[in-house]
Amino acid sequence: MRRFKYEAIIILSLFVIIGLTGCHATWNGNKPEKVLIYEYQSEDSYELLKEINENTEEAKVLIKFAQDVKEQDDRMDLPPPDYRLDFSLDNGVTIPYSLWLNQDLGSGVIMEKTSRFAEISTSDVNKLDDILRD
Repeated sequence: MRRFKYEAIIILSLFVIIGLTGCHATWNGNKPEKVLIYEYQSEDSYELLKEINENTEEAKVLIKFAQDVKEQDDRMDLPPPDYRLDFSLDNGVTIPYSLWLNQDLGSGVIMEKTSRFAEISTSDVNKLDDILRD
């Protein structure tokens, strides 16, 4: 019984450590300092909509979406994005992502490159819409 208790504590500790380290978003070891959100205006023209600092809930949501982006076998050809998200890292590098949201259909896509993207669920589209409209 005592052995089971120690094993349970060790396993729980491992999950906590993994969970805590997984919460720290980094790109090649560099943490994002802020996220700039630009709204598409016209061909290659964007207007700054919002600036979000790194330690806010909004930034955590946006960082999670960016980290969900994976290399895909397919390529996506889409119209100009609704938004551009620029993740400014602590090493001075900025990583741009494109964001498409269709609130009516409850769908969305976040893309780093044409072969690196992730689809966004209906509930997450609503979260993003709240962030963008706040």
